[in-house]
Amino acid sequence: QTPGICEAAVKKCGISLKYVRDPVPWIQRLAVEENGDSLQYVDPVDQTSELCMIACKNWGSALKHVKEQISEICGIAVSTDPRAIKYLRDQNQTIELCEMAVKKDGLVLKYVLSQTPRICLLAVQNCPMALKYAKIQTPEIAMEAVKRNGLALKYLMTQSSEICLMAVRENGLA
Repeated sequence: QTPGICEAAVKKCGISLKYVRDPVPWIQRLAVEENGDSLQYVDPVDQTSELCMIACKNWGSALKHVKEQISEICGIAVSTDPRAIKYLRDQNQTIELCEMAVKKDGLVLKYVLSQTPRICLLAVQNCPMALKYAKIQTPEIAMEAVKRNGLALKYLMTQSSEICLMAVRENGLA
């Protein structure tokens, strides 16, 4: 394997890093720039913060391959792809990152370990069907969900006549 062949391969398909014997840092960088998921083929001792940031900026779910999840890398990953929240280690799942994630994709509420009323509300505002994953269902959260999509009624733990009426008004099939 020559550096030129390796360079051409990872520029075309970053995942081809898998087949490069003893890749040098600049080849690893080219690979994660082309495809963030190729970070999985970078030896953990070679993972620099910069390389991990490039990978997560390119493909948020590359976070699952990051050895040291520093807050800046976690923020970039979740900002790029809210579903990356499921790869955050427990101590890295901050309120701020969880709020950022559910604002972009309410259904990622499923992966939020410490739900708050605000996080649940933000999730159903983005996607009313996220109510399915809400461990906290205040009347305000419930009303917000069914007001936006009456079919979310089926995910309510406790139904009131007022909430049922709102759901049916929004969608007669509720």
